[in-house]
Amino acid sequence: MRDVRPIGSEHWPIRDDVDLKDLFDLVCDPDRTLPVFVLTQPDERRLGMSVRDYLLDHEYLAKRMLGLGVVVTLPRDLNWTWTDMVGKTWSTFLGAVRTYRPGLDFEQDSPGNHPLALPERILAFQRGEKKAEDAFTEFLIEQAHEYAATKPVRWEPCLLYADALQRVVEVSRSRAGEDADWKSLYEQEIEALTKRIEEAEGLAQSYAEDNDQLRAALEQVEAENQSIRAYADALRIELGRKGDDSPDAHVPIPESYDEMPGWIEKHLPGRVMLHPRAIRSLKRAAYEDVGLVFRAVLALGTEYRDMRCGLDGAKDKWEAKLAELGVQFGKSISLERAGEEGETYFVKYPMGSSGTKFLEYHLRKGSTKDDRVCLGIYFFWDEDRQRVVIGSLPAHLQNRMT
Repeated sequence: MRDVRPIGSEHWPIRDDVDLKDLFDLVCDPDRTLPVFVLTQPDERRLGMSVRDYLLDHEYLAKRMLGLGVVVTLPRDLNWTWTDMVGKTWSTFLGAVRTYRPGLDFEQDSPGNHPLALPERILAFQRGEKKAEDAFTEFLIEQAHEYAATKPVRWEPCLLYADALQRVVEVSRSRAGEDADWKSLYEQEIEALTKRIEEAEGLAQSYAEDNDQLRAALEQVEAENQSIRAYADALRIELGRKGDDSPDAHVPIPESYDEMPGWIEKHLPGRVMLHPRAIRSLKRAAYEDVGLVFRAVLALGTEYRDMRCGLDGAKDKWEAKLAELGVQFGKSISLERAGEEGETYFVKYPMGSSGTKFLEYHLRKGSTKDDRVCLGIYFFWDEDRQRVVIGSLPAHLQNRMT
């Protein structure tokens, strides 16, 4: 058996940079159909206890995952190299276990679609009578079985019955002479086409039912999220009224771009989304004033968002904040010119869909071509979810004019 690599009952130990490159190629391969489970070595001093080399029994897990996924062990001395290759947001380290699902696209996917389980969660995990590592192992196996039962099956090069029947008709017709029983051949062809229509109608009905169920579940989640956002906004406004400062005035400002995804999740949830493409762009960040980038993002999630939500006095506060930061706000580029730049000014959105959104606005500082001193934060406003979606930062996006 094989997927894009041979399928076996043993784990894949990563030993050197060559193996790391092969692992990177595997998780990015668009033809991959099996999830990849990457296990990392824990730090006993950090956990304060003695544990295995890897929290999960990788040999047992690999046997149970036969045909369901690829189990990989990543040693501690190669962890930083892997992090450099995929970025901190997409990495796994210090005993954590990450599942890289098929179809991974670092530029467009949400990291949350490729779950990361930290060692603390694994050690506190419970499932029935099992606890900690054993419980989490069974959870992973159950998840793999569920995914295998619901994923689309690629039947190539096999033929389904209707396709095989059609092929028989085509072969018979090509060999038929003038005295052939054409009536019988046409009847066979009609039968084959009828079978294909019946199969297509059955699939269409099944897909329609699944779609209705997913839409109902999505609408419920969206409604719940909207209620939570409204409640959080009301609390933030009330806290601002009771104090002299905004609740966001004391948000710490990190000194490293690596901290931005986690910082936004902690301090600006529901207000700012860092698109996966923006997360990748942070790996190449050269702009020297790291603090300014964080403060500008914070302003987008506070003063700018308040203005877009129509709060009283928010427009004046936004303009004052721009002056304080020394940055300019405006349209990034015209939609017509953006279309001439390929996908540069567009991102896939909503996540997991084929839709695209135009990075309509930007914050700018500097006018040189030197990314160390020229800032560009490109984003759009999601009216439905009332949040800022950042698609690229902190470098200026190139176009034909620049």
